Amino acid sequence: MISSLPPSALWAVRWAWPAIAAAVLLIACSRLLGFIVTDDAYIDYRFAQNVSDGLGFVFNAGERVEGYSNFLWVLLISALFKLGIDPIVGSKLLGVVCAVLSLFAMAALADRVAPDRQQTSGIACLLLATSIPFVVWSVSGLGLHSTYCS
Repeated sequence: MISSLPPSALWAVRWAWPAIAAAVLLIACSRLLGFIVTDDAYIDYRFAQNVSDGLGFVFNAGERVEGYSNFLWVLLISALFKLGIDPIVGSKLLGVVCAVLSLFAMAALADRVAPDRQQTSGIACLLLATSIPFVVWSVSGLGLHSTYCS
């Protein structure tokens, strides 16, 4: 049934659900952007500031202790410092971008597992987009790794 559609219509059907879920997620995240910053995010900000200042991955200059659990996130935040972007705003926006990309990645994975069941990936995307922990951690300043990768 769905596989008999022309390629352009098949593409639209395949990506409509994650796009709708992304819109729902963006609305939910916009309601929380000004309220939540996890206190552990400030540890990453301190490490990222020192990286961008050329001091390396240290919390205090001269002390070589690994105090972060997310190397790539600290690198991304240090790039924000280098660009002159406020790390709180930038990390929240990066978290939202990662959350939206996660919805599309989940839809792509579901499409590989069950190519003729687009409604299944759509329901999964909507469930994830409306998950309160997913939304909260998306705008927490720590990125999604805190909840889903540790």
